[in-house]
Amino acid sequence: MSMKKICFIGTSHLAALAHAWIDTEPACNSHVQASFFVGGGTSLYEACFFPESIEAPENSRLAANFQRFTTGESRIILKNYDYFAFHGLDFPIIESLELSSLLCAKKQFFSDAFLIESFSNFIENLPITPSIKHIALNTECHILVSLTPKTSNLALQQGIFAYQNYLLYAEMLDNFFLKAFKEIFNYPKMILIF
Repeated sequence: MSMKKICFIGTSHLAALAHAWIDTEPACNSHVQASFFVGGGTSLYEACFFPESIEAPENSRLAANFQRFTTGESRIILKNYDYFAFHGLDFPIIESLELSSLLCAKKQFFSDAFLIESFSNFIENLPITPSIKHIALNTECHILVSLTPKTSNLALQQGIFAYQNYLLYAEMLDNFFLKAFKEIFNYPKMILIF
């Protein structure tokens, strides 16, 4: 089996995966070579896009973040990879909690088209979106995209009523999010892990 090269790109949530990968026995990863380009916070907005690469400007926060998990690399050469995996696509959970409360209280009506457009705007403005679009446009590689976690036990403890309201509308909101995702990333070799 030939060695496959995977480029992981993401926000700070990707750092946990990078640490786990690096700490794993080499025999477990013998057929896969992984590179991790972690852009914590909003530093992915600093990325510069070229037809054959994604680059972090010299001395930028993004360059420092990228270099933390690579051997000093601050440039992703697209042709060097067989697959791309993105981690850090956010779901607007806070906004969805607030929206669910309004819907439960029957205080406001929102059309399906409006909600899908709202999710589209949210996705379009995420730090990771330009990188996903760039790779889809400039490669024929398979792309895997995973969401950041929606919530935690702490969020449940602090906002249990809002979360209960959200659960009443979760399936509908998830479907609107998926429709928006598919409209934005109309790429046949892309898989979303929801």
